Amino acid sequence: MDAKQSPKPPIAVGGWGSPSIPLNRTIRGSINYQYPPDFPEDSRTPIKREEIRAARELTEKSKDVSERDLRVMLLACAMRPALAFALEMIRIHWGADRIDSQVRDFIRGSLVWAGLPPDTNFEASAEWRRYQDELLGAPVFQGPPPAKQMSQIELVSANMEARAEARAHEEYLVEKIKSELRMKDSLTDSANLMPDLMADLQEEVEVSISRVDLSHNQHLGPKTLRDLYIANFSNEKIKILDMCWAAGQHYREWKRWFAGELKAGSTPDLAFRKLLLSGIRPSEYKSKPRPKRWE
Repeated sequence: MDAKQSPKPPIAVGGWGSPSIPLNRTIRGSINYQYPPDFPEDSRTPIKREEIRAARELTEKSKDVSERDLRVMLLACAMRPALAFALEMIRIHWGADRIDSQVRDFIRGSLVWAGLPPDTNFEASAEWRRYQDELLGAPVFQGPPPAKQMSQIELVSANMEARAEARAHEEYLVEKIKSELRMKDSLTDSANLMPDLMADLQEEVEVSISRVDLSHNQHLGPKTLRDLYIANFSNEKIKILDMCWAAGQHYREWKRWFAGELKAGSTPDLAFRKLLLSGIRPSEYKSKPRPKRWE
């Protein structure tokens, strides 16, 4: 007699899996995900804690729920540590494109951890919506500067030194013009020359200040300039989009400038530096309000 063939196991179909496969009511183990090498160790702690809490709560609350409700609970359980990961990446100021790519990779691992197919539709979840809201409206960094950056005192000192040198050069130019005027034999000739000389003085002073500010602050990177600027408004939330609007540059230019992709002295570079060194709120720097959907 021919040996009987064993029945084939059921196959998961679609984003939620086949109803023939029982869903997990208890989650064990850890999420299989390899963090990027530059993701800080201390930022991984809140993610692990959220993973543990989510698994415990699912085990406690899923005993008597229906399969339909259990699927919803499993998705929420998988998304909770993913949301914690996204919030940490936003907190340490990673770029939006990188955050989105990393969080999607993480979610695929967390879905498998929760016993759901990796192609489960997660973008309709409340956690995904919150992640997107946080990414769009995240305020810029308001704490102390990250490690290996200049301290707050050093930043202020460097800025004051640059402006003091510009002021000293301006005084030198004024004395130079006065000396030239005293050398004129005729008071009338001096009076006729005064408008042109003063116009030249004003132009040279403005160019000098601009060059001194640029030369002294060019070594300050975008992150350092941003932190110095935000320190002026420690009790306020300053949004990146408002800063872009005030500087007259779109958000995509901010991302390129912040990533070091723009050439020093380019129009966006000068615009962002001028705003960040001004110490003026975006709403005061540019009184016209930012349109709601402007980016």
